[in-house]
Amino acid sequence: MEELEFRYGGQAHSILSCLDESIGKIDDFLSSEHGFVCGDIVSSVTDKSGQTGRVVNVTMLVDLESLYGRVIKNMDSKKLSKIRSISVGDNVIQGPWIGRVDKVIDSITMLFDDGMICEIDGTDQEKLVPLPPNLLEDPLYPYYPGQRVQVRLPTAASRSTRWLCNEWKENHGMGTISAVNAGTVHVDWLACALGGCDEVSPQTSPPPVQHANDLTLLPLFLHENWQLGDWCRVPAVDTKEIFVIGKTKTTVDIAWQDGTSSFGLYSQSLLPVNVVNAHEFWPGQFVLEKSANDDEPPASGGQKWGIVSAVDAKEHTVKVKWKSFVDMSNTGSDQVEEVVSAYELAEHPDYSYCYGEIVFRAHVDDHPSEDYTSCIGFVSGFKDDGIEVTFASGAEITV
Repeated sequence: MEELEFRYGGQAHSILSCLDESIGKIDDFLSSEHGFVCGDIVSSVTDKSGQTGRVVNVTMLVDLESLYGRVIKNMDSKKLSKIRSISVGDNVIQGPWIGRVDKVIDSITMLFDDGMICEIDGTDQEKLVPLPPNLLEDPLYPYYPGQRVQVRLPTAASRSTRWLCNEWKENHGMGTISAVNAGTVHVDWLACALGGCDEVSPQTSPPPVQHANDLTLLPLFLHENWQLGDWCRVPAVDTKEIFVIGKTKTTVDIAWQDGTSSFGLYSQSLLPVNVVNAHEFWPGQFVLEKSANDDEPPASGGQKWGIVSAVDAKEHTVKVKWKSFVDMSNTGSDQVEEVVSAYELAEHPDYSYCYGEIVFRAHVDDHPSEDYTSCIGFVSGFKDDGIEVTFASGAEITV
């Protein structure tokens, strides 16, 4: 019961007065669906052919409820945003470098009861004491917009407190949090888009401690990762009010091995495939003709390469568009289609891209003045025998 009250806020009080509504909420809470993301391998619950497919698109609709009981149904998850602009685990960019966020220290904007406003960062947050009732008891978000707090700052406020209106007075005791943003961010730098930066070290990479305003978020399929119980904002509805996700409804598009596609399948109609052997292939995948010596690892030099068109899961055969190894950049010419055994193929070692994989634009060194957000991106799809890439700038290309 306490868990339900936490998830459903003010409307939890209707459990006794409206039994039907309460049972519906309990059913929503207990109902579950498989959470799929782009690139996942799945099989159909009803298809017994043994064929598998790859998730190529995810559409998620969510039901939301605010801290004060406001309900929004069937909201597209693409319209949601996190409470903070940057969270732990996000991939961020500074210059030619990309890294992963290890820690975030909030920057909190406070509105005192007498109208004074200040920003509080760092250690001063320890002097913010939440006042009951604390509606959002989530360790990931100790502070949230609309929260009432008592402020225990010294007479001379610390250096990390920036006053936007007037200055500290002893009677500034209570107030309301008006905004919570990412402030100081600790980043584990992973790689550099420039040549000569192969080794990540403190001497070559940016400082690990950064301000959020100096970082650019790389949005890897953010709309797919929402889960039941997550807190979020809906900027198109209200920039400050926060909501909890009470129900999710997910549909996916699938590219099957036989070359056909299915659209808008409910996740309950699919099963995840967690173990995939080396002889499973999918349309759009780059492959090599296997060497005569099975003990030799796949090598790209001098071998025939091709792009998978379709797979017969029962016969273990693959239809491949073959090309010579002369020109990898020209996928549309001199293609000869052939059906071969799946056991005669190997995944191309140099072009084994997967959904969500971070990539750099080639020859970045030739354009040093170019915005690096147009050079760092991720694999967002496979189309027309090519790879779709979405850059941090929002630009999309197929290569």
